[in-house]
Amino acid sequence: MYPRFNELQNKIIFSSQGHVNMGGFDLFSSTFSDEFSDWTIPENLGYPINTQYDDHSIWYIQNNRYAYKSH
Repeated sequence: MYPRFNELQNKIIFSSQGHVNMGGFDLFSSTFSDEFSDWTIPENLGYPINTQYDDHSIWYIQNNRYAYKSH
């Protein structure tokens, strides 16, 4: 749900219920590996980004130090 690529287009952050979750939907990231020409196994962004509620999207600002997040 609501996938978003970083500026270099080699990392994606997305929301899913299909992996090990803390709540309903959690945010995950995956990075493209040039070495293997494939995406890494999705990694849960964990607490405090993910909560027991549905976490749908995140938008990083100011050099990835701050973010807006939607439930």
